[in-house]
Amino acid sequence: MSKRIEFHESDTIGKLLIRRVSTSATHPFIGHIKNDTIVQMNYQEYFAQIENMFWGTKALGPQKGDRLAIMGNTCKEWHLFDMTSMCSNMVTVPIYHTYTPNDILYIIKHAECNYIAVEDEDQLKKLSGIIKELPQLKIIFTFKKIAFRYRRTIPDHIKIFSLQELIAAGEGQARGTHEQFIEEIENQDPSSIASIIYTSGTTGEPKGAVITHKAICHMLKNVDTTIKDVLNNEDRILTWLPLSHVYGRADSLMFIPFGWEMIFAESLEKLSLNLQLVKPTILLAVPRIFEKIHAKIIEKMDKGLLPKKAIFEWAQRISTSYHDQLSEGINPSNKDKLQHQMAKKAVWEKIYKGLGGRIRFVISGGAPLNPTLMKFLRNAGLNIAEGYGLTETIAPCTLNPLHAPEPGSVGMPLGDVQIKFDEDGEILIKSEALFCGYHKREEDTREAFTEDGFFKSGDIGEFNEAGYLKITDRKKDIIITAAGKNVAPQKIENMLKLQKHISQAAVVGDKRKYLVCLIGIEKEDLKDKLGQLGLAKTCSYEEMAENQKLRSLIWRDIERVNGELARFETIKKFIIIPEPVTVETGLLTPSLKIKKKVLIERYAEKIEDLYPKEESLFS
Repeated sequence: MSKRIEFHESDTIGKLLIRRVSTSATHPFIGHIKNDTIVQMNYQEYFAQIENMFWGTKALGPQKGDRLAIMGNTCKEWHLFDMTSMCSNMVTVPIYHTYTPNDILYIIKHAECNYIAVEDEDQLKKLSGIIKELPQLKIIFTFKKIAFRYRRTIPDHIKIFSLQELIAAGEGQARGTHEQFIEEIENQDPSSIASIIYTSGTTGEPKGAVITHKAICHMLKNVDTTIKDVLNNEDRILTWLPLSHVYGRADSLMFIPFGWEMIFAESLEKLSLNLQLVKPTILLAVPRIFEKIHAKIIEKMDKGLLPKKAIFEWAQRISTSYHDQLSEGINPSNKDKLQHQMAKKAVWEKIYKGLGGRIRFVISGGAPLNPTLMKFLRNAGLNIAEGYGLTETIAPCTLNPLHAPEPGSVGMPLGDVQIKFDEDGEILIKSEALFCGYHKREEDTREAFTEDGFFKSGDIGEFNEAGYLKITDRKKDIIITAAGKNVAPQKIENMLKLQKHISQAAVVGDKRKYLVCLIGIEKEDLKDKLGQLGLAKTCSYEEMAENQKLRSLIWRDIERVNGELARFETIKKFIIIPEPVTVETGLLTPSLKIKKKVLIERYAEKIEDLYPKEESLFS
């Protein structure tokens, strides 16, 4: 087992990396999957590749503080560019590969990115459509070699280098010495900016959270301090979370304190197959993945590939009782132990082996996890702990104890994290692992903190008697989908209200698989079309709401808006509100703002009907 690394106040990501490599040089580290085989480098080989990229980048002229945007799927190359950027005193600016050209343009311009790394031809095509509006852009790096017909869409004054070309340049004779590479990293200032991570804002314009090396290092230290005796270099992690999201980014840096192996999944679609091949011991995921796992189990059960539902229900009942007793400090009887072993043999071992058969701990974050689902996975032999964090906290600031997680809670504060509550129950957070402000948004930055330096999370919560934090509500009007994506509904609602047949819109989808929308119409606006729609002039709002021709008109409006949104922001289904949306009906305030909470409560059953009815979790 490798040595633990020490943390110091003067640390930067590069300094911690040097320390990790010095203690784990020949230990297997980063890998990817090719032709159903794991291709892997050890820590020393990985560090040599970072050094080559460092010198290759340096030869192209970036200065301290220059911004490198990275846009692509989660993969080894994304991570290599990120680490090279932070070791080179550059600033990483992640951009979701699913973003539209307009979103990409806003972030690149707002963050003043001079350089960008893109994955492939698809991402380069997005960039080519907005390149004329980015005069500050100097160089485009690509994860892979790009065909000439795509490269020629970029103006000649912007150079394009593939990762292979960058590494080759770094291996050239003009590079500096290894000692100089180490010296440049050791001279880094911990207060310098490591990254600007953009998160959705209620106005529709994303806000860039400015994060220093010191803050990231403290986040890693907080995690290490809390669970250093549980995780170690013998662990292996399968990485698939989006690296543009702070949770995935934190995941990709956890090798620094623990020295473990990190294998990148091929894709979300191949996650199940990759689990079988990689056989990870640690899995970080969002609730949507566990929902998919559960759905897959139900599908296999229905096909006769797993025991019948009655056996599942028996196994769930027996194992839930067994684990609940252990959680309460009760020693189960010999009968309970025997029945649990029978349930394990009949049901749970098959599920556990289906996930690779070696998982020690599962950590869930990004969105709330259904406690019933958590118990189901626990019965399947998965020790699952839920955590909590935000972009502004560089992800994890609380985590359930891995050996004693409490369903329905997000655990206890990590390391130096302090939590208290405002008068309205809002969770307030203080730590060295906090962002230092929003880029070019001084007023937003001031509003984000209390006078004594606590960050206002926008979430409502409380501690239970055992000191576990429970999130009870959201104060901000930000939707977090089941996949952990942050969505600013106001932007989408404002776009919808500009459409011809829509007067009001309320986007719904917190903790859900996809977004749906409640659409308000005005009869007066549609009076000239009632005849074409087969409706009488005296028709009611209820009749209009059920009219299929009107629904087709509304859907075309929605599709126009969907075409301007990122995939995770798009509306999948909708309801036409069967009454006027007015002050008189109680759905508008006197200032004509929609009462979203009232609307959602009034039409809760109709909203539920827009989502598929899933099998019970055998509770």
